[in-house]
Amino acid sequence: MKTIFGIFLVAILLFTACAPAPIVRMQAEEKQPNEWNYGKQVVVNRSGGYEARVFFDTYTKKYLIFDVEITNLGNDTVLVSPENFYLEANTGATTHTRYALDPESEILNVEIKRNRQEANSKTAALIAGTAVVAGAIAIAASDNDDGSSASDDDDVNVVPFTYIDISPVVPPVVATVVPPEQRFWEDFSLRKTTLPPGYKVMGKVVFDRIDEAKSFRLRLPVGDTELSVGFIQQIIKP
Repeated sequence: MKTIFGIFLVAILLFTACAPAPIVRMQAEEKQPNEWNYGKQVVVNRSGGYEARVFFDTYTKKYLIFDVEITNLGNDTVLVSPENFYLEANTGATTHTRYALDPESEILNVEIKRNRQEANSKTAALIAGTAVVAGAIAIAASDNDDGSSASDDDDVNVVPFTYIDISPVVPPVVATVVPPEQRFWEDFSLRKTTLPPGYKVMGKVVFDRIDEAKSFRLRLPVGDTELSVGFIQQIIKP
């Protein structure tokens, strides 16, 4: 009986693992100014000398990705800090707050992880080759008594920071990579930017998925103003 139950349990787990992933769709809340742009419903909010244009771009197994454009219509320079943007997720019973992932922190985390992996690989290679290296040193010492030595220089990969161009030239809207890829954060995300009057900046803003949420209120603090837009979430299970 235990064997039959175990087989049945394994079959259920395998069936669950093969189930199609839920599909995420968003639509703008009613009574918000919005327009359509190549199949994307763009919600517009103009307040306090700033304009926000936001649409839901795409999703992954872990993240929701919005496209955010901020225009400075005022007279003063302002700092746009996407890590201060946050979602209020309404599940019907409770409201959860989720802050956007910080691109600068994500880039740093990717670099730290990569460097640790490289260090671990080098350590494993050194341990595996210790006997061979020791043998080679012994042979070299027997053939050369002039006291000379050799050294290896490690390659250093320098990753330059990519700054968002705040000129009217708009960066690509369609990201060819998704988080957690480093190139996504460097080339497609909305990064911390000083925005002069008359200029705009845009990019992708990433939040953790909350499939239980029925609606979202995306809040965008800019200067002394907080712009907000609302979306209705639809989870489709194929």
